[in-house]
Amino acid sequence: MNKLLKAVTGKLLKGATTGLVFALLFCPNSANALETDFHGRMQSTYVLRDTDGFQYGFMDNLEGVQWRNELKFELTLRPEYEEQHFVRVEKIYLAYRGAYDAIFDLRQSAYENIREKSPDDFELGKDDLETENDLREAFIDIAAETEDQSFNLRLGRQIVQWGEADGFNVINIINPQDNSTMMFFENVDDLATPLWMARLNYSKADLGFIENLGLELVAIPDIRPHLFAPTDSPCDAPYAFWFKDLRAWTIPHPMFEISTDEFSRLTQVLYGHPVEFKEDVPSSGLDNLEYGARIEGGFKGFDMALYYFHGFQDDPAMDFSRALTEGRYYFRHPEQDMYGVSFNKYLASVNGVIRGEGCMISKVGLVDLTGCNGTQLDTSSLNGGNNPLAIYDGTGATGYSLQRVYYSLIGFDYDRWIPWLNKGKNMSFSFQAYWRHIHKWGYDQQYRPLDKQDNYRLTGYFYTDYWHGRIHPELFVMYDPENTWMTMASAKYTRDGRWYCKISVLGFWGESPGGGGSEGATSFGNAVLGLPNEPDNPYTGDSISPFTTPSNLAHITEVSFRIGYNW
Repeated sequence: MNKLLKAVTGKLLKGATTGLVFALLFCPNSANALETDFHGRMQSTYVLRDTDGFQYGFMDNLEGVQWRNELKFELTLRPEYEEQHFVRVEKIYLAYRGAYDAIFDLRQSAYENIREKSPDDFELGKDDLETENDLREAFIDIAAETEDQSFNLRLGRQIVQWGEADGFNVINIINPQDNSTMMFFENVDDLATPLWMARLNYSKADLGFIENLGLELVAIPDIRPHLFAPTDSPCDAPYAFWFKDLRAWTIPHPMFEISTDEFSRLTQVLYGHPVEFKEDVPSSGLDNLEYGARIEGGFKGFDMALYYFHGFQDDPAMDFSRALTEGRYYFRHPEQDMYGVSFNKYLASVNGVIRGEGCMISKVGLVDLTGCNGTQLDTSSLNGGNNPLAIYDGTGATGYSLQRVYYSLIGFDYDRWIPWLNKGKNMSFSFQAYWRHIHKWGYDQQYRPLDKQDNYRLTGYFYTDYWHGRIHPELFVMYDPENTWMTMASAKYTRDGRWYCKISVLGFWGESPGGGGSEGATSFGNAVLGLPNEPDNPYTGDSISPFTTPSNLAHITEVSFRIGYNW
């Protein structure tokens, strides 16, 4: 706890200094006072995980994976002017989040093998998971307005939300996700990685048949990837199971199949270290500036927006080309362009809103081993030779290819009174249908094993309030046509809107992908090393969905208990 207190103190001083500098530099002399708004929360969350899932035995393999104690606050300063100015400082905003995960003290032996902080950028370590100390947002708004138009320039570290979707990043790709300590169903801002940027918003009203027009421009010199838990061996971090499954995944090859675990043992022999995952992120700065624009308009309850964004892929494109020549997998982040559209329309006849969005991304890195054929396996280095073990023939194949990908989503939200469920308040329903299409892509279990050309997902979200808003239940269901499900059920209780407690159950359902590599292929690496054969890899098969490949989530169920206080 002392670590968190020291971290909070340091960030408070830094945040206060930043706010003071902002005020001195940008607040005009005519601002004779500052209106201050300070609020935040404290909460503690304990998470239990059933490591084989409720469908394979109810709560029979439970282990604690998180005990996160969190402090978050927001400070807003608004200058008060004696008279209105055309150009003025509208507000100064600071948001801080600190956390301490006591699970690393409670279960020291389970997490003792996680590395400490890596010297490389974006290579997380145990200290990043155990203690968080983050001045998440710090920006200043400079405003100018006339009778029918307004400008707002926001400078600093901030989060931008684009689009109409809930739970899917179709258009909302500006801020990378942070899944190093959390998976799903947290506040969208809590899961986003804030970025330093400049954002300009312009709006104009009364343009004839267009009721309002808005334009947003963003410029981002801060380049960051999608963050995951530490990816080094043995991948013991609470939310590193995705990479643990990836290690067990068999990478197909024309001559043989070999699991990443065997890669790790082979590279241990060759280079003295297991196979490593290395981030290769473009450097921040004006040379790699990300930029985008959004233009929106409304007409009689119909709102529509067009989007463009030029940047770098947040999710990793896995480069296997140096796995056995250097003992490393590289996570590349290729340059790409996104063109998108979104809309929403209120339907008074059904008291609902129909909404949707879609986009095309010019280049998305997908696992593609089609260029890695016709090679000869050279194991001479294991017997004192000079040539390293390699599975690539020098053609420049990386193990991934850049493809054009289309994303779309349509949703419908409405409220309805159902007296037998809730006599005192409406039930709220939200439905979404998602579709992803990869242009000119042929799925191949051997060479393109992780993605099918089309992927569909259907979601339903239901919630209401009981007892004058004191009890708030929620149910979320996501179905993938590969016959896999994800469900989340929760109930939150609050007495006065300040103190609250919540219990949630998150579960994945469906058959684990079957099959596996051939036994001869699986035993190749062990034969080279003189080790016994292992059972077939359980993570390959015909079921290709976000829940099964390359990480099999069908064996994951989590129960979380939370208590907190808002002020």
